[in-house]
Amino acid sequence: MSERNAGSGSHDRDTAADADRIAMSIVADGGTPDLDQFLSVLRDRRRRCVLYCLLDGDVRERGVLARRVAARLDRVSPADVPERRSDQVEAALAHVDLPMLAAADVISYDHRTGSFQFDDLPGPLEALIDACAPFDEFAHIDELSDDSGADTPARDR
Repeated sequence: MSERNAGSGSHDRDTAADADRIAMSIVADGGTPDLDQFLSVLRDRRRRCVLYCLLDGDVRERGVLARRVAARLDRVSPADVPERRSDQVEAALAHVDLPMLAAADVISYDHRTGSFQFDDLPGPLEALIDACAPFDEFAHIDELSDDSGADTPARDR
């Protein structure tokens, strides 16, 4: 079932439960994410899309990130993402994915303001996402965007 057609209810509850488990595990283990936590982050295609988008460009706003993630998931250019779809992805980012990435020390996230800060991936997660990219259909989907280069991934320019 595609991400577009998947109901957000059950899937989001499962990933929210994963986020809670990661947060509790990090606290219990002294604050350092381990391999299992990184793999849990990567097992969800929407979170992988988030990471690809963060790695590809200077995304600082949750709405912009949501549109780019939706474009990857739906295999369209960011300009062709319907507002409703972008809003659905943004809600999932706000309540599931960004908190989980923050719990794994991938980003800093303020849930009250919706702001996030991404600098670099932790070394083990960077190695894992690099290993996933050649096999992941969502890794280079931004290339569907316009020819101006504005949405072309920075590493591909």
